Amino acid sequence: MSLDKKTIKAAAVALLDGLGEVHPMGHQDSKARRYVLRADGGTPLEIMFEQDPKSSANLWVHARAAGSLATKGKNKPASALWTKIGKDGAPLYGRHSALEKMPQLGSADLICFVPETLTDLGAILDQVLSASAARITI
Repeated sequence: MSLDKKTIKAAAVALLDGLGEVHPMGHQDSKARRYVLRADGGTPLEIMFEQDPKSSANLWVHARAAGSLATKGKNKPASALWTKIGKDGAPLYGRHSALEKMPQLGSADLICFVPETLTDLGAILDQVLSASAARITI
């Protein structure tokens, strides 16, 4: 059963606060939460969760960390960055601004997941932790 957006977001924040470390860049107060997930002895992997009440429950993950779950999310390739032009004529980043300066995620191929259930959310986080434990390189 799908959960409403407010419920899934609250559950995601609680779960991420327990599983992850706050990213060195910190969180954006009302828009996004940046984390580093790491299995014991594994590679630290960045993720970003959109907490803004207006957005979907978007969970951004490096494509290499998404593994076989990548097909369940939206592919957001790095090649699409800076390809759109804003009203002022300047190129636009093309993703959530909280991602732009994150070392692993800012200019990488990403998968944007929108979990609808706690099971979906758990599967995504388990996959990222498995990728960390496998010591994938980003």
